[in-house]
Amino acid sequence: MRLTAPVPPALAVMVGLSAVFAQPQLSVRDAPLPNNFGGASVTIAGQSLPFFYASSTQLNVQLPWNLPDGANSITVGSGGLSATATFNVVTAAPGIFTYGNNLAVAQNQNYTLNTATNPAKAGSYVTVYLTGIGPLDNSVGLGLATPSQPLSQATTSAQATVGGVSAPIAFIGMTPGSVGLAQADIQIPPGLAPGTYPVQIQMGSFLSNAPIIRTN
Repeated sequence: MRLTAPVPPALAVMVGLSAVFAQPQLSVRDAPLPNNFGGASVTIAGQSLPFFYASSTQLNVQLPWNLPDGANSITVGSGGLSATATFNVVTAAPGIFTYGNNLAVAQNQNYTLNTATNPAKAGSYVTVYLTGIGPLDNSVGLGLATPSQPLSQATTSAQATVGGVSAPIAFIGMTPGSVGLAQADIQIPPGLAPGTYPVQIQMGSFLSNAPIIRTN
């Protein structure tokens, strides 16, 4: 079993399996997410974790918000077999979702997908979707959809850049109606020339990946 470290609490973490478990491919769309999926279970500190996805080589689960920083042990069980691995946890380590050729999963201010043919205007806001934002001012139960009221904002300070230029963040927190999905509402720097730019978010000392958004 393998885990990529470090990871933050409440991350939708992927557990890699070495084809040990005979697990059918299943995915979950509706909340609340199940804690036992196709006969598989994942536990940490005695707590069962909710599943997003399961296959014979991969389990996607949500980690608790209150895991301590440092080494933590996670156990996977299925069909009477089990395996345990240790991984490191940090307060926050943002990861921006991508699609296609390293394109950021981002919506323009009019809620349409940011693409080469549908760029964002300089000075407007884009909503960038990510995970790994760490603790919240209003915690959400594991496996549950985020409510629209009250909003759940990250408590770790965050900064963003677009094309290396500082970009104000109006909101960074959990996306209402979704499980484990976060968003950052970022302003495209006014006066930025039309083009293709990397967007990147820093929380604490950890930098996210830097996928591409388009502007005009």
